[in-house]
Amino acid sequence: MNMLENKFRYSTVYGVHRLITLVLLWAATNGLAFANTTSFAIDASETSVHPIGNRFSNVSVWSFKGTSADENMFQEWAEKKPAGWLNEQYPWLKEIQVYIASGGSYLAYPRQDGDTAETEFDRDLFKDPSDRSVLDDYDFSALVRACHNMLRQGVRPCLKLHSVPVKYSSSPDIDWFRVNTRPPDDQEVHADYISALVQAMVDAFGRPEVLTWRWYVGTEFENKTWWEAEDETPESSAEEFLKFYDWTVYAVERVLGEAGGPIGSHAMMEGGLWDPEIFFEHCHSGKNFATGKRGTRLDFFGISHYDRTAVDLDSIKESWPEMSGTGNVLASLDRFPGGVDIPADANLDGFEGRMKRTRELLEKYEFPPIPIEVSEGGMVYGTDGKWLWHGLARGGSFDASWTALSFKKMLDLDVELWSRWPMYRTSGLYSGPELAATNAIRLIDRMSNDRRISVQSSGDAGTEIVASLSPQDEVLRVLSFNHSPDLKKPNPVEKLELDLVHLPFDGRVSVVVWRIDESHADFWPQWEKDRAAHGITDADYYQSRDMPDPAHALLSQEHIDFWKSRESAYVDQAELRKASILYAEVKNGRLTVDLEMPCFAVALIEVQEIP
Repeated sequence: MNMLENKFRYSTVYGVHRLITLVLLWAATNGLAFANTTSFAIDASETSVHPIGNRFSNVSVWSFKGTSADENMFQEWAEKKPAGWLNEQYPWLKEIQVYIASGGSYLAYPRQDGDTAETEFDRDLFKDPSDRSVLDDYDFSALVRACHNMLRQGVRPCLKLHSVPVKYSSSPDIDWFRVNTRPPDDQEVHADYISALVQAMVDAFGRPEVLTWRWYVGTEFENKTWWEAEDETPESSAEEFLKFYDWTVYAVERVLGEAGGPIGSHAMMEGGLWDPEIFFEHCHSGKNFATGKRGTRLDFFGISHYDRTAVDLDSIKESWPEMSGTGNVLASLDRFPGGVDIPADANLDGFEGRMKRTRELLEKYEFPPIPIEVSEGGMVYGTDGKWLWHGLARGGSFDASWTALSFKKMLDLDVELWSRWPMYRTSGLYSGPELAATNAIRLIDRMSNDRRISVQSSGDAGTEIVASLSPQDEVLRVLSFNHSPDLKKPNPVEKLELDLVHLPFDGRVSVVVWRIDESHADFWPQWEKDRAAHGITDADYYQSRDMPDPAHALLSQEHIDFWKSRESAYVDQAELRKASILYAEVKNGRLTVDLEMPCFAVALIEVQEIP
């Protein structure tokens, strides 16, 4: 295919308005089967009023250090890079959502009876987090350092104020997320701590800068593994969170005033310990626990969305008796001997329902239109049934087509943004070959200033389309992606006929095709071949073989060293390049492009007038 593309890369087509892409010719001559041709009518005269916008402007980090304790994402790693490096590499990245930014654990805290897990980070911001006799020995230097490094790299912090420092709860409980789930004994003491934290940011970076920051209060607030009252009842847990929310908002405003940066919260919006409607009703008309006034500020709202493999909990519990009595398989399924073979369901099922319910509640309680976003999301398990912890994403173009699908869903449902976990590269944000999904975001970012174009389909293809027109009407873009929810059940290669009508230009045009698939901008297929040749099997993985960070998934140091020895070779294969550049003639504002789309492929076509 590359030989054909290179041979005809600069060929010119005159006197016709049909362009047959060379990848289609290659597929036909190599005997690939196609589904029926599907036509898409793309009308450049029917555009949205507002631009598409930057839908991947955020990433979420588990700690300012990273996802695991061996990382230093916004400490040493960021400091080793030149100022602005992150912004130059990923110009769409504007904000870092720092999870559990204000405390909830410290490493020296001894595991107690009843704790689900041990702590994993020093999050409590004190000189001595274990000394309960002194409650105001604040030390925010580590967080200030991390925020400084974010700003130095050209991104803005968004601090998620959630878990309560251990010494502020008389009966702390460390649950699955390895932080304290209990409310503070004294909300005013905790509010003083939050106000001091915000003031430390103002002292370090100046009031004008900090006034632009967003603040989250709460993370999946109805998830009992994040927040639960001591009596563990839904009623008490809800009331304690409402107190926490009111007092924390009050603490931020006490420093920044009501004109301070937006303040929001975050829920799962299904399957929680208590109904999120309680929260929306309280923010609208409940008595504020901190001020005594009516209602509480809510400027934006986030949800979670994870596509999970289809886990049969009853079957799992029969095979693993110690899981009896819990619905949380996250902590144990990845330790299943040899893994389990589970079909995937990565199709954003349930996403629309969560968004619909959120909007219904905001409308019911008469909130003005506020942004709704995905504060965290991805895929939980690999095809082997093991956990995809680092990045909560799969390696390869499967995640690229899933990312393109999530982009289209956001546009269709008017979702502000999706904050992914920080896996742009195999080692996070700074090193390793880039992932296919990162290249998908890079293509999507080319459309961010464009207006969306109306698209009509004549058939029932697996491939979906998003089309756009640039601000000055000089470039028309068509993003195509062929996604199947199950990696083991791919769609057939599909033939598309893209009928571009009412183009704002006639005459000679260039047609640039960008591709992400097994042969373009994706190193993962080569890694799969290399690991098989090296004798690495499923039994050699603790976490999923599909996890895009093999160094944190493999068990053996010898296998980890083999992976690291191959990383540099994959950098070139991961690079996003133009797959083809062809020329055509637009007549009467019309051009037809035929395109071949394998499953899990993403393609961006750019049609531009040649002066």
